[in-house]
Amino acid sequence: MDSASRSFRCNGSPISECRPSKVRKTSRNSSSSSSSSSEKPRAVVPSTYFPSTKLGFWANEFLPMALHEPKVTKKSCPVGITMLSDDILGKCFFNGYLDTFETLKLTSLNKRTRRVGLTQIQHLDLRKCKNLTVDQVTITALVYQNLRSLDFAYNPKFGRDHLSALVETSKNLRHLVLKGTAVDDHALIEYLKEVHSRFGECKLLSLDLCAVSKDTCLKIGDKAVEAISQYCPKLKCLKLGWCKNVTDNGIGSISKLKRLTELDLSLTSITIKSCYNLLEILGPNLEVLDLSATSIFQLDESRDSAEWITFSKVQNLSTLKLQFCEQLSAALIEHIVQNAASLKSFDVKHSGAEGTIRLTEEQAYKLCARNIRVTGVTMIKR
Repeated sequence: MDSASRSFRCNGSPISECRPSKVRKTSRNSSSSSSSSSEKPRAVVPSTYFPSTKLGFWANEFLPMALHEPKVTKKSCPVGITMLSDDILGKCFFNGYLDTFETLKLTSLNKRTRRVGLTQIQHLDLRKCKNLTVDQVTITALVYQNLRSLDFAYNPKFGRDHLSALVETSKNLRHLVLKGTAVDDHALIEYLKEVHSRFGECKLLSLDLCAVSKDTCLKIGDKAVEAISQYCPKLKCLKLGWCKNVTDNGIGSISKLKRLTELDLSLTSITIKSCYNLLEILGPNLEVLDLSATSIFQLDESRDSAEWITFSKVQNLSTLKLQFCEQLSAALIEHIVQNAASLKSFDVKHSGAEGTIRLTEEQAYKLCARNIRVTGVTMIKR
């Protein structure tokens, strides 16, 4: 059938009603074939496929339906971590922190994620890595250049050579944990001197040198404390728990650290005289103080508890620990609480002559009125 006859047949009738005969036959065949199960049914062409053109049909109208239906193409948008920036990727995967297990998995990541990890990781936790070698510490210092916090706690083999290998990454280091390591006075002094000679003033804000065994409790003493006060003037947190060689001479050096807010002197060899002077100087800034298992309460006959009026200088002290103090009594607890205006937590576990301190109901009510949490005491009921 030519175009002239087709246009003549459509003359005078609406275009929507002028469907070609072949298309109508297709619709009839499709309706009749639907009744028979042997033939596959064919879809009826909707009226929207017959546009209002001059001829009344498209040029490809008689092609199969799958070919002349309009195709909607969607632009493929890239998805996944490839669209994330380096900052977001680092926060999603690392959040600036790696522990021992994640450090091992870092080698299995792709190149971009590994690069982001190496540049954005700031906190590295290597606690209980007992077989840590000097070469591994050296590689760590060279690879992670933006470290702010390093934790080597409970590594008894971590000693002088390991600490010297950390000099390369100590430029921006803020927190260093050497609890339970084999670092002694000489190793720490050499490290601080090397950092000072290469990068100027040490930027450490927190230093943990607590001992955890009898083998390491004599390694840190007054010489190390003196070096800390000389090379770490910005220090805010110093922990010297169970360092038996820290005496009153070392406490005089600690008094030079005017920015200290947290101090741990538990199980050291300090006396009430050095403690009195220390609280007088550092009192306005101290917030956390641990004097557990010390001899600061062993008063002479010429001394009385009036010296403890110095706690009135510690206006910002919120946490105080006085565990394992046999000379501590209920009267001293009441005196300390009255002078420490900001005290919120007071730990006196295993203190007193009987291993516990007994408070009267009146004393207990005073502590409750101040909203102070006191642990390690019992109340005597009348």
